[in-house]
Order: sequence, then structure tokens, then C-alpha cells
Amino acid sequence: MIYFSGAALRNLIEFSQCRAYRTESTISFEPPPESLPAPKAPVREVNLPAGLVVPVELETAIDSKTASVGDALRARVLQDVRYNGDTALPAGAVIAAHIRKLDRRASASQFDVGIEFSEVEWPGSRAKFYGELLEIDSRSAGKLPLLTYFDGQRTKVAITNDLPGVGVFHLSGARFRIPPGLHMVWRTLGAASGPGSATALQFR
Repeated sequence: MIYFSGAALRNLIEFSQCRAYRTESTISFEPPPESLPAPKAPVREVNLPAGLVVPVELETAIDSKTASVGDALRARVLQDVRYNGDTALPAGAVIAAHIRKLDRRASASQFDVGIEFSEVEWPGSRAKFYGELLEIDSRSAGKLPLLTYFDGQRTKVAITNDLPGVGVFHLSGARFRIPPGLHMVWRTLGAASGPGSATALQFR
């Protein structure tokens, strides 16, 4: 909507934590085999408690020249995460993620990169992953131009969590490439509202 004053208003609805349900079927006119294959073991659905601190490693590169919002990413849990004395997430668990935000500021000298984790899976189990980004290990970032701030004790990576379940960090320069091996720390939050949640945003 554009007002007579020239001001413009645009409403944008973003969906997150959505899941795809699909199935496959095959029709065959061949005689049935003498022995049927053994059925696959069922996968146990797990609810992760809030407050788990999860160190992860990004296994997918992100290049500003080719990447776009929605691209699938893959990460893995770096070490066992325990809860009340038990292992809540084992080391090596695979995390499915995607790029949720990839914006270049008007000055063309800064990128805002948002990553959203959706599901974590390990042998025999899987769980929805809904969390917030706490920290990025600058040592694993190498020459990545992360924007930082000084909190009086040490320099930290600039991170915002304005989008629920999305960790957004900021990079300087007209182009960037995040190589595989970037280490991050996430913290699980309470379950998102429903199987898919929507956030309404307004831009002026």
C-alpha cells in the first residue's frame, strides 16, 4: 500500500517450523517374492527439553554468490548433550537446516545471514529442533568477515534472534563464503506453537 505522502507499507508473512508429509506407492504385476524383506525398525519420535546447550558443526558451505533463501543445510552435533544424567542428543546426530535469511544491507557492505534448524536425527530416533543461536566460534570461522562487538571482556560475534527459531549473524563485505566446519552453539527452546508457526512482519 502506497500512501499519497509517498510512504509505502508491505505486509509479509513468514512460515517456520513446518513439516512436509509424503508417501510413496508402487504397483507391480510381478509374482510376489518367496520371502518378504524384513520391515524397517520404527523411528522413535523424541521431544527435546528446553535449555539444552548443543555444540554443532556446519557441514554445508554457504556462498553468497550462489546461495538463496530456502537452501538445505546439514550440521552435526559435536559432543554428547546430557539431560538429567542421560544422553539427550548423541555426538554425530545429523541436523537438517536451511537458510532462512540472506539479506544485503543497502550499503552493500554487510550481509545478514539467518540459519534455521528444523530436525535432528540419530540411529532409531529423531526430534524437532527449535532453538536459538548463542555463539559462533571465531577460530573455526578462519578468514570469514564476521561482524563483532566488544562487551568489555572479549570480542563476540554479533548475533540476533529476532526471528523465532532462527539464528542471524552479520558479515561484512560485498561477498562471503562460509566454508564447512563452522562451529556454533545453540540452545533448545520450548516447542513452537503447532506443527508450523507463522510470524507477521511489517515493513515501512
